[in-house]
Amino acid sequence: MDTVITDAALDAIEAGRTDLLGAIFAAAQELNQVEPLLAAATVALLNDEEDEPQGEPLDWEGLVKRAAASAEPLQRRAMTIRLRGFRYRQPEHPRITRLLSLLGQPAQP
Repeated sequence: MDTVITDAALDAIEAGRTDLLGAIFAAAQELNQVEPLLAAATVALLNDEEDEPQGEPLDWEGLVKRAAASAEPLQRRAMTIRLRGFRYRQPEHPRITRLLSLLGQPAQP
């Protein structure tokens, strides 16, 4: 993902701005420049059970686990720092605590 897009998305996460994050993510998808860990965290933050279609629920935890397993340790730490900022600004978000927990787990070999 382009550094400018990545930085903007991470800043939006840290600021708790899901509205801005959604717009950045949409633009990054159009440019085919979505980093897997950022994409997985974005999907987890922007989608909730009410948004999901009837039938098979979105496996956001699986997405995050797979993306985190393939991410470099530095990427995982950077995402964790930004997500802590998000939790500070939106502590009531239904998925933020679990998302942080998933990133804190050791990467699978």
